[in-house]
Amino acid sequence: MKAAEELRAAAAQKAHDLRNAAESKASQFRATAESKAADLRDKAGEYREYADQAFTDAKGKCADLRTEAENFAREKPMQAILTAFGVGLFVGLLLRK
Repeated sequence: MKAAEELRAAAAQKAHDLRNAAESKASQFRATAESKAADLRDKAGEYREYADQAFTDAKGKCADLRTEAENFAREKPMQAILTAFGVGLFVGLLLRK
C-alpha cells in the first residue's frame, strides 16, 4: 500500500515536472515567435517603403513618356499615326496565332 502511494506521489511529481518543462518550452517558443514576427513586420515596412518609392518612380516615368509621346504626335502626326498602325497590326498578328 505504501509502495502504491509512493508510486502515485512520484508519478504526480513527474507529471508536475513535465508540465513545468512544457510551460517553459511554450513560453520560449512564444517569445521566439514574437521576436520573429516583429522582425517580419520591420522588414515588411522596409519593403513597403521600397515599393512606394518604385511606384512613385514608375508613375513619374510614365508621365514623362506620355508627355514625350504627345509632343511627338504634335510634331510629326503622320509618323505617329503610321507607327501606331504598324504596332497595332503587329500585335493583331501576334494575337491571331
